[in-house]
Amino acid sequence: MIVGALVGGLILFVWQFLTWGALNLHEAQQNYTPKQDSILSYLNSQFSEDGAYFLPTYAPGTSREEMEKQMKARKASPGRRWYTTNPCPA
Repeated sequence: MIVGALVGGLILFVWQFLTWGALNLHEAQQNYTPKQDSILSYLNSQFSEDGAYFLPTYAPGTSREEMEKQMKARKASPGRRWYTTNPCPA
């Protein structure tokens, strides 16, 4: 089982290196905007503490009915964003 895990890990490592580094197959998902500095500045000003934020999400204590209502509203725009305010804490 350990040999299988090591071989699987090696295969996954090689695959990730090839697709993200050598071949850059994910380039189409990595768009540039000249407004990135102002966007990042705005986002940083909106969060009061360091952490990872998955947007949009539900507020703590949201009822089941409200979650279902929000899910229906989000189907029109299903985009998701992951934002980390301090990715490399000291």
